[in-house]
Amino acid sequence: MEEMIKIAGIVLLGVSAAIVVKKTNAEIAYLIAVCTGVCVLFTAVGQVTELYDTYIELMKRSGLDGNLTSTTLRFMLIAIVGQLTAEMCREQGYSGIASAVDFAAAALTVVAAVPVVEEMFSLFEEIL
Repeated sequence: MEEMIKIAGIVLLGVSAAIVVKKTNAEIAYLIAVCTGVCVLFTAVGQVTELYDTYIELMKRSGLDGNLTSTTLRFMLIAIVGQLTAEMCREQGYSGIASAVDFAAAALTVVAAVPVVEEMFSLFEEIL
């Protein structure tokens, strides 16, 4: 709850500043918005670290391969970074670039899925 209050405060200040500055200088307003987003991400890092530690512990208990753990984390990071980047592009009117970012994120996810598919096939082989 505390983290969300911090994030809400950061966002309210950043958006307010961007709105005021946008009237005179749109480029600076965009930089304020980007910096606000970065501050929000850094604020959320503490929670993500706790989630990561819990995730690693669950994967260790499951007995699954460590490659599967890192691949799953790659999936999440690709999705988050791709979505944030594409939305920034769309917000600025660069929908073509945003589509390219979406495509790149999807392609990278497919490439990252190869170890998961290999692990599934090896599990099937062990079962059979």
